[in-house]
Amino acid sequence: TGDMVARVSGDEFIVLLADVAHLDDVARVADKLLATLAEPVAVPGRTLFVTASLGIATYPRDAGDFEGLFNHADSAMYHAKQAGRNNFQFFTEEMNRRARRQLQLETALQSALARREFVLHYQPQVELGSGRLLGIEALLRWQHPTLGLVPPGEFIPLAEENGLIVPIGEWVLAQACRDACTWLDAGLRDVQVAVNVSSRQFQQGKLLELVSGTLAATGLPAHLLDIELTESLLMEDPDSAVAIMQSISALGVTFSIDDFGTGYSSLAYLRRFPVTTLKIDRSFVAEIV
Repeated sequence: TGDMVARVSGDEFIVLLADVAHLDDVARVADKLLATLAEPVAVPGRTLFVTASLGIATYPRDAGDFEGLFNHADSAMYHAKQAGRNNFQFFTEEMNRRARRQLQLETALQSALARREFVLHYQPQVELGSGRLLGIEALLRWQHPTLGLVPPGEFIPLAEENGLIVPIGEWVLAQACRDACTWLDAGLRDVQVAVNVSSRQFQQGKLLELVSGTLAATGLPAHLLDIELTESLLMEDPDSAVAIMQSISALGVTFSIDDFGTGYSSLAYLRRFPVTTLKIDRSFVAEIV
């Protein structure tokens, strides 16, 4: 069954969302419904404005049958009315807090790059035996003026979904290369900087142009740049991935595979990819004694 809208009585309606993957998706749908209903409606002689109060209950978290879901959603709807109308409320306060933060982050993320709120933290990669510094990985962080340091697990999926990960990723690559040039000028030789590339960036087909242009603009030697891709990204379209990686490898840039062991590839299959480093996911080795 798909989604459904039904009138209950008077001005009350039920919206049934089927096969929802995440609770955050429900909040986005509710927000879009409110925005759509709030648009002015022209009738002869006047313009009308409509607002709505939405109550949300989820199966099986809040109830296991229709009657229970309806009652809990109805209760949440009255909570929305008491909160000032023209808003939505989940049945539980925990879900309300999560939804409000999610929408707040989505809105703030739109201007975060222009406001220069992103920063790069760097994680050293060290050879255990000698302690020699082999590389430095660039890690993206969001320093929000009021929310503080927002964990990447919260904002990266949002950026992936709305496409902002592309311009953000371009900034990360350029900034990491500029910083690496500074370290090189300071005498730090033969130390690569590793930059993560998202699936959206990779699939756009402009990665070769972006990498070559960034290297030319910053002056960083190509062999000092390492691009990290996830195993799952490569397995989406292996043939296309091989072609893109080979064209970039020809510049002198190296590749690493992150989260290896979480997908369906094999060591034999990986021989097709021009990869110099595998970063094995902890879940892959957690039970090794």
